[in-house]
Amino acid sequence: MLKNTVITTVLLVGLFLALEKLGVVTAAGAHPFWATNVAYIGIVIGIICSICASILMNRVSGISAWVLLFLIATSIAIGIITLFYGKAEFAASYAENALAGSVWYIGFMFLIGSVFTTIFVFTRIWSISKFRK
Repeated sequence: MLKNTVITTVLLVGLFLALEKLGVVTAAGAHPFWATNVAYIGIVIGIICSICASILMNRVSGISAWVLLFLIATSIAIGIITLFYGKAEFAASYAENALAGSVWYIGFMFLIGSVFTTIFVFTRIWSISKFRK
């Protein structure tokens, strides 16, 4: 169990670092100056949330794991709404609204962490259900 968790986490970290190096984070809407920083912090947030989700998944079974996946996937929508709101307000203020810039920055970190955790939980549910049969 721990071995699968570590392998999944390492593969996801490699995937997200590769996506950052290819410029996907900047193309997705992150500020070019902060894209690398946002990606690294988002990956760390994703690792922490994935460890917590893995602990929770060991304590729950069946449908509860799918509910956990739904709740984490819902956080992706919250992250998208937050970052687009912050980005729009920051651009509308001609880069003078520091709070909107911070919302944009934190929203992107939250989004990357949420996507990381969602992929992690989905792969764990898939691997557990695949090997139980």
